[in-house]
Amino acid sequence: MKHVKSITSNTLKDRTESRRKTNKQSPAIIETPEADCDDPENFQKYFPQICVINKAKSKFNILTVSFSTTYLAQGVLDLSDIREPSFKEEERKESVQQKVQTQKGKEEYVESGNIEKRKDDVKDKVPPETTVNENDPTKPTNVVVVTSKIDKRNVISNLIFKDVGVESAVVNALDMSLEKQKNLENLKFINCNLGAKEIISMKNMLSKYPNITELFVDRNPFNADNMGLLLDETSSLKFLTLRLCQINDSCVKGIAKQLERVPTTLQILNLSSNYITDLGCEYITNALRINRSLTVLNLSNNFLTDQSCVYFRSALARFELTPNEIKIKRQEHFNRLFLRRKLVQKYTQISIDQFDIKSQRGKSPKRRPTNASAKSSTKTNDSEREKFISANMPKLTHPFIVDVETKDGTIFCHGNFQLAHLNIAFNKITNSGLKILHNILSYQVNNMNQVGFVGLVGLIFDGNQINYDMMYELIGEISDLLTLKNRIKSK
Repeated sequence: MKHVKSITSNTLKDRTESRRKTNKQSPAIIETPEADCDDPENFQKYFPQICVINKAKSKFNILTVSFSTTYLAQGVLDLSDIREPSFKEEERKESVQQKVQTQKGKEEYVESGNIEKRKDDVKDKVPPETTVNENDPTKPTNVVVVTSKIDKRNVISNLIFKDVGVESAVVNALDMSLEKQKNLENLKFINCNLGAKEIISMKNMLSKYPNITELFVDRNPFNADNMGLLLDETSSLKFLTLRLCQINDSCVKGIAKQLERVPTTLQILNLSSNYITDLGCEYITNALRINRSLTVLNLSNNFLTDQSCVYFRSALARFELTPNEIKIKRQEHFNRLFLRRKLVQKYTQISIDQFDIKSQRGKSPKRRPTNASAKSSTKTNDSEREKFISANMPKLTHPFIVDVETKDGTIFCHGNFQLAHLNIAFNKITNSGLKILHNILSYQVNNMNQVGFVGLVGLIFDGNQINYDMMYELIGEISDLLTLKNRIKSK
């Protein structure tokens, strides 16, 4: 029998004392979340510490808000308008440490869908460490709101930085503290004074966490030409809003360049209330000629004219491929042929390895095959090779190859039928631009059976320089076309 060493109480005391000595000698170490931890408490504990290590100028406190799963299923909750109410002078000192209630009758709303009025579903608590604004003592500053859905255990789904100066050191600290937060999907940096340096740090962070698919960076005066880094090949963003960010045409050029990649993940892009002119719209529509992932585009409250409608027609309706686009088409063909050649070589190597394994097993050599058996074996080998190639070859989705036709030596593309919602309200579009939009919808209705997609089902053009009395009939026809498209799409 094996002798088991017994552990007495004295040995346990010795171990605890030795641990205490080592802890006293070792410097202060910041703990990291455990592997199975994914709750706001860990983030609330470690993120401020990492900010201090990175020498961030801003101090942060965490305000946790929980939501039921039913609301999260209907859309993305917008917490950017949560405000603390004003209290009387006598109650202001106590209100910072007490529960903060929202204003009476104020509704929380969903950005991507309608939702019923919320009644006492949000209970906000201000942590005691929260700094107080001198102008309004009831309004905490430098607060990071952590939202989590109620499940078997609390998990972080949204993070909101609002009205806080976020520098690159803070973004790097966030990058370090999100390693265990695999359920985080939504990031909001609203009015955080982000710049070019923060974009680089944010790009590095997004490349590490593909679970982050929604990014809100509204009301940040970027004015940086490197904004396209947020949508590079390492990004997994599906939703990006850049509202009120002072974006000009040069900034849009970098974003449009990333949208020209095939494929891309971005589906919703909000560029409303910026300084985008017809030149910036041309960049975007050139990307829409090749991009088939973007379904929602918001360009409202910019400086677009009727020329932008012409650019939209060149992307959403039938268009002729330019020499550069023909070059892209040929390059895509060459890439596929090169990939097929690699797969053939790989299949040949696999078959040789399998033959070597069989020969090493000591099998007796077979008789020399006849002509008929040789032909049948080559046919089976060819069929197996084609199956291997088709299984490993990516699906052909490039629009300049799949969605084109040649007529009289000219190559035409049917147009972008994937963009479903377009918002160009509050611009400088006139009656002639409205007629161009009507032509786009008419073309899509006549050709959607051939293409297989419906195209635009939502078009908003309110607040433009349109004579609605004169264009009443045309506006009615546009409404009828959109209604017809929605009926066909719903079937």
